[in-house]
Amino acid sequence: MKEESFRIENAIMNRNGHALLKKVNFQLFSQEIIGLIFNNSDEKNTLIKFLMCELPLHYGRIYIKDTLIHPFDLPEALKKSVYVITSPTSLCKQLSIQENLYYSVFPSLFISKRKFSKKALVLMEEFGFHFDPNSPISQLTPCECCIIELLKAHALNNSIIVLADIIGALTPNEIHIVFDLVAKLKHLGHSFILIGYETVLFEYANTIALIQDGCTIGIFNPSEIKPEYLHKLFCKYSLPIEYKNATVLSEPMLSFDDIYSDTLQNISFSLNRGEVMKIIYSDDDSAQDLIRILKGNTSIISGTIRINKKIYKLPHNNNSFEHGIGFIEDNPLTTMLFKNLTVLENMCYPLSSKVSGFWMQNKYKKSVIKSTSHLINPKYLNLSISKVPQDILYISIYAKWLLFLPKVLICINPFSISDYQINQVINQMILLLTQKGVSIIIISSTWPSLCTIEGKLYYLTQGKLVDHETP
Repeated sequence: MKEESFRIENAIMNRNGHALLKKVNFQLFSQEIIGLIFNNSDEKNTLIKFLMCELPLHYGRIYIKDTLIHPFDLPEALKKSVYVITSPTSLCKQLSIQENLYYSVFPSLFISKRKFSKKALVLMEEFGFHFDPNSPISQLTPCECCIIELLKAHALNNSIIVLADIIGALTPNEIHIVFDLVAKLKHLGHSFILIGYETVLFEYANTIALIQDGCTIGIFNPSEIKPEYLHKLFCKYSLPIEYKNATVLSEPMLSFDDIYSDTLQNISFSLNRGEVMKIIYSDDDSAQDLIRILKGNTSIISGTIRINKKIYKLPHNNNSFEHGIGFIEDNPLTTMLFKNLTVLENMCYPLSSKVSGFWMQNKYKKSVIKSTSHLINPKYLNLSISKVPQDILYISIYAKWLLFLPKVLICINPFSISDYQINQVINQMILLLTQKGVSIIIISSTWPSLCTIEGKLYYLTQGKLVDHETP
């Protein structure tokens, strides 16, 4: 008979006065993995914050190791039994690996670093890792941080380990390394909760719980769930716009001819006007080198790059959009929005640099409001970004490039957020950009199974770009 590790029954959790989780139920058994798929990030983040003891349970029952936990004892019980791993890491970057691993176990200034170091080495070697225990966390990759956190959870004897939205930060090879360690920890008695929606949930989970609008609507064997079903169930958000069939014109907007750099080798491709190119990378060095080249931050050893048939000279000190290349960075809500500006003001950059006297004449801002009224309700435009829903912020990030209309738009890991509705918004905005003639390059470490964007697919690995149709 299976031993129960964790159970949540009829859970209700409020956030900012609203019941985001209304009836959540799932059960986790010892040495098993359950995947949780939410249809929006607010509900998902509410559960994560609860598991991290940052939000209370307003109603329901929690069982740990088949024992009902009294609400008063719940925070302490969760801290003892549950370890939550998120991206970015919650490890203290100012401390070393050994200090992060064992300070929580022996929080005493009288425990010597020598003892920390010895215990850390033994623990890492037990699982086949050979990090320098004195290395600061700030020097580790996201994958290495995840490994250290898994080892820390084991050292703390946390029986339940939660992996929340970590997949988007890992390459396919790194995912394999992490789940090899997960398999070893399972055999030692740990149980896992995976939160996200990526394909790996279906590969590694024993069961999957679907949570829609704050309620558990079913618990399934992964083989019983088809991607089309999830798409139909969760992807109900639609922008109030009319789509036309995108027409790809045989007019090269960007071409790489025999490009060699410190990392890239013999990279050649041509991207036409309004066309989509999807690049899935397996190592960060290759992807970052390609991104630096597209931004004009580094030089190439040989080859020629052309934008709209004009040679793209590298390196340069200008903004890339001055050369016709726009960027939507990874995690754009934190990397691309000015927190002290309104939605409208954020959306007007970089258009304001293209039009002389933009900020001095209201007619330009009125034109922006009119041009985006079918995408964003004008009531949001003069609000601070902290007061606006996430979907509106994502629309505004893509809409500013609809206003600017670069020749090429580079989207870095655009589907890394585990929110079906937001990903549908991104799908639709990319389609709108292609209809306006903007060429799109998507650079991503993974490709979500529910993404419906069509286009050329390439794999970038060890500096080489390979067409997926090449044998």
